[in-house]
Amino acid sequence: MRRFRSIFLALRLAYAPLLFTVAACGKSAAKQEAERIITAIERVQMAPPDGRKDVLEALEKESAKGELAEKARSSCARAYRAMHDAKDRIAALEKRVAAHRKAGTTPEHQVIAELILAQAGLDEAQKGMDECQTALRELRLSLH
Repeated sequence: MRRFRSIFLALRLAYAPLLFTVAACGKSAAKQEAERIITAIERVQMAPPDGRKDVLEALEKESAKGELAEKARSSCARAYRAMHDAKDRIAALEKRVAAHRKAGTTPEHQVIAELILAQAGLDEAQKGMDECQTALRELRLSLH
């Protein structure tokens, strides 16, 4: 029994520095990546609508190797891009409609049809936002 204790003590002393080194290494690469992607998505979410383009492009350029991180990055980038593009398209078409009203003319049927399609695109982008939020929630849960 004494011999076992001395062997155990020797092993414990020999491996203690290794255990402290491993513990001191910090977060895993996967956790660091998840936090980086979450931060990039949050920057897009917090950006004012007129200043969202740059942070959205930064999110689109991010790379992620982990499955959950890539799913969150890609679904949120797609959803915010679709939302951004649809809102830009609607704003441009509404300006055309307003110009016609101001001139006292009726907008062409094509403009109205494009406005309806752009609104449908906005509705579709909202579904993508739900996907984004689900993927983001899964990624956040993976950190715990």
